[in-house]
Amino acid sequence: MAGYALARSSHRSQAVLVTIAGDGTWRIDVQGGALGGTSDIALVSRPDGQYQCALTSTTTAVQGCVKIATPGRKIPATVDPTVQYPFTTWLDILTDQKVAVTVAVTKALAGSTGTCFSVEPTTVTLAPPIPSSTLCFAEDGTLTGAKSFFGTLVISGSPVNAPATVALPGPVVARAALPTAAPPTTAPPASVSPGSPRPAPAR
Repeated sequence: MAGYALARSSHRSQAVLVTIAGDGTWRIDVQGGALGGTSDIALVSRPDGQYQCALTSTTTAVQGCVKIATPGRKIPATVDPTVQYPFTTWLDILTDQKVAVTVAVTKALAGSTGTCFSVEPTTVTLAPPIPSSTLCFAEDGTLTGAKSFFGTLVISGSPVNAPATVALPGPVVARAALPTAAPPTTAPPASVSPGSPRPAPAR
């Protein structure tokens, strides 16, 4: 279990808390991970699927957890905060010698410790196994920094032991998952100035 700071060009710094339990379940808390940065969420992976759980929100009082993917299926893009991948699927890819990526030592990310590596796909595909990224690891294998399409992650504290398993932080509820994009704004009705022409009455 470790905390990280996530920097994105168009957003304020966001806190990310990563919990990888001993049984393989995991939970990623993302400050401002939904509704355009106004709602904190947790992504939770359990044997029966992946869930999005609402933690706090400045725009709506939604609560509870919603299943967003069954086991082995990808999270829908509209509700995917994307910051979880360095801690989940990418680690398995990096240890698979059959995956078409090149890995080389590179300069350190500011704030990271250990050794940093540049990861590049070696084949041109619409969905590379790992996009062009920089990943930094301590000697014990802890991810201390990551830079990719989602922004830049840097560890912000010392890791502590995770629980044996990860539980949902709320009940499963029947509602739509919160999208990552901000909700659309409603334009105010147009006002009619005193000198403006008015529509003719219906006959």
